Amino acid sequence: MKYSIIFFLTFCCFSAAFAQKDDSGLSYIIKAEQLKTANNLEGAIGAYDQAIKADPNNYQYVVLKAKIYLQMKGKQEEAIQTLEKVVSLKPDLVEAHEQLAKLHMAKNKMPEAVKSFDNAYKYDNDSKNKFRFKMNIIKICLKSKMLTDIGKHIANAKEIAPDDLTVLYYDAKYHNSINKYDVAKTSMLKATQILQTQQTAGGTANLDVRQQAKFYFELGLAHYKLDEFQKAEVAFEKANHGPFKARIMRMSPLYYMNLAVAYFRVYEMDKSKQMIDIALKMQPNMSAAHELLVKIAATKTDQTPLITQLKLALDAERNPMKRGGKLADMAEHEFEAGHYPEAIASAEECLKIQANNYAMFFIKAISLQRLGKGEDAIKLLEELANSPQLDPESKAQYNFAEGLIYAKSANVKMAITSFKKAQYKNFKHAAFEEVQLLKKGAKEKEEEKEEEEEEEKE
Repeated sequence: MKYSIIFFLTFCCFSAAFAQKDDSGLSYIIKAEQLKTANNLEGAIGAYDQAIKADPNNYQYVVLKAKIYLQMKGKQEEAIQTLEKVVSLKPDLVEAHEQLAKLHMAKNKMPEAVKSFDNAYKYDNDSKNKFRFKMNIIKICLKSKMLTDIGKHIANAKEIAPDDLTVLYYDAKYHNSINKYDVAKTSMLKATQILQTQQTAGGTANLDVRQQAKFYFELGLAHYKLDEFQKAEVAFEKANHGPFKARIMRMSPLYYMNLAVAYFRVYEMDKSKQMIDIALKMQPNMSAAHELLVKIAATKTDQTPLITQLKLALDAERNPMKRGGKLADMAEHEFEAGHYPEAIASAEECLKIQANNYAMFFIKAISLQRLGKGEDAIKLLEELANSPQLDPESKAQYNFAEGLIYAKSANVKMAITSFKKAQYKNFKHAAFEEVQLLKKGAKEKEEEKEEEEEEEKE
């Protein structure tokens, strides 16, 4: 890759360029230029070294040497070292800092690139250049996930260009990510107002609806996090394009209702209720959510009278098929009462009559898990999920339940494997959310481990 450097000084006439300085190295400079003209770049480097040795504080000599390295293949590191010498002698030479940043980027040294662009920003007095340097820093930080100081850089860019749409977008995106939703909302209200004013009567906005979507998404997200759900819905209508569709769907009351149903189907009643509460917060009149709350409440009532009555009914029942049905009811109520050994016994008795009653197999598996026998529960669920006559929804249900058991035992790898098999209807969405939680937890543990290792080194 070829690199170029633009310095405000030119060296077409060396005697004029260095007339006011000590000319002890001038003869070497003239020699170096002659060698460069003859395409003897290695020789030119040697001559520049002699000039620098003769006048070590003359940054212009070092600049010329750096320019040679930039013309040579495979000399990026030497160019960096030389430019570092330049800025040590002439800290306010903006062009040297900018070229250093570009070289660091080429070598994937992003923290160093950010530092060099920041030095260019520090010493440049031109607001357009300063803005450009900060935008380069922001893009590097976002791409490399270097988010520690990105807020400062966004603020600097915003001071220079407070109405710039890109800066306002980055500002909102950043503040949404650190839970400062009011700040994000303010930036996006301003940005969307600018977009609206651009679309004057008879005119068109500078950005099409798909390009505008990201602004309305960040606005909608800020409203959503602030519990301003109606305003969020309005913003999301304008953001519902491309990659934002799935993210918007995940913030809808229907999505949380689907999650609630999935958790209900695997007897995770508390988690199901949490999802319903979120759905009702967004849409208080959602009838399906209220109906599911009634079902959850029923599972938490005292099951003793029902169980007692069912026992009496079983004692009197002689019809095998009806007896099987009553045993199934008994197993479910015993499970809801927390009588897991009894629920297992009733389920097994039912299966002697109704060999293909998968609901009873499932009751047995979840009861085993609640008794601390996770391995036995997983074995049974795997057998069920691999049954050839099983319908896709039940298979997803069993894989989802299996994933939850693995997750509770901190077996992240197997949990994710099971969740990825639960790709049907409501379970698909619930499995996705569980995988995201597991990945987030694994990342946090890794970060904690790295911090502990750093502390030990200190």
